[in-house]
Amino acid sequence: MEKMETAKRNAPFWKPCLAIFLLTRLWVFGVTYAVYASGARELPPESHMWRGATGREHFLIEPWRRWDALWFLQVAREGYSYRPDAQSNVTVFPAYPLIMRTVGALTGSLALAGLIVSNACLLGACLALYSLTAGKAGDEAARGTLLLLLLFPSAFLLSGIYSESLFLFLCVLSLKSGLRGGWMSSGTAGALASTTRLAGIVLFPALVFERLIRKNLRFAALLRDGAPILIVPLGAAAFFLYLKTLTGSYGAYFEAQSHWGHRLASPLFSFFYTATSPLNFATLLDVGTALIFPALGVIAGRRFGWTLGLYALAAVFLPMCASNLTGLPRYVLAAFPAFMAGGWLLRRRALLVPVLVALAAMQAYCIHQFVNWRLSF
Repeated sequence: MEKMETAKRNAPFWKPCLAIFLLTRLWVFGVTYAVYASGARELPPESHMWRGATGREHFLIEPWRRWDALWFLQVAREGYSYRPDAQSNVTVFPAYPLIMRTVGALTGSLALAGLIVSNACLLGACLALYSLTAGKAGDEAARGTLLLLLLFPSAFLLSGIYSESLFLFLCVLSLKSGLRGGWMSSGTAGALASTTRLAGIVLFPALVFERLIRKNLRFAALLRDGAPILIVPLGAAAFFLYLKTLTGSYGAYFEAQSHWGHRLASPLFSFFYTATSPLNFATLLDVGTALIFPALGVIAGRRFGWTLGLYALAAVFLPMCASNLTGLPRYVLAAFPAFMAGGWLLRRRALLVPVLVALAAMQAYCIHQFVNWRLSF
């Protein structure tokens, strides 16, 4: 028995991680193609939703060309353009479309490149997150963390033509490196994250907290030894500078967001605005996410340290400042310490399995609605 326990502890951590990744991808892709093959709703070719790309892709690719995926594809294909009176693609940060365009030069298909990039980044994020969680709470909690993340209702987007997997991968790398004192790698990953999504800037206060408060250092020491983390916001700053040269306005990103009904507001306003909207599955998912994830962020802070806890809370509350909760279930995928807290709380199989079954059922429903153009994130 002792030898078996020793062998179990010494087993390569990537094996269970890879098994979870493959099994959940089999589920996600299986449900997606089953929904599409059953006669999914299609938009007419003249619909503006296609963003200038109405041609059909291969069966294995077409179900993923939905909603915001078409914005990412448009930026990768055509670059940026801005219309002050309508929705425009300047709300898409550049890192993911740029990588997609680079890979697309090899594959011959930007959509295929997007799927390859997203799933490669997702595997990297899973490996890094499993290692981080196992080191803090053990293998049972690490397995639960990955399962909760990958079966969360909106988590099928992590395999789609969205920037979520790249962003998650960079955020996990940045904070994991920062917790271990690898400030150069932490700052570099953080800067790339803020070039992927605006929410990447929340890595900066979390890393400063780790450096100044947790390590009990003075500000001068941060400038001397932790200077690389100061570059974290530069990715977003560079993009806003580019938008100034393109549009003449530093605020073009926020002006464009207003055409989706997103305006700066308090999280409480966004919560009550959504909670009083017509009751449907999307509203319940948005409101439930807004209730559960702040609590998980607090638990993550108490259990794993407030560097991770504060990051999780900021990653949840920042998108809640957009005057409504639309898209929140997608954006909280980056709040990985909240999933770590869930994995730790549900580390007993008797507690975890029923939750996973419920999440998988909701995820299948979300995939059905997404592929049929009825639910966006």
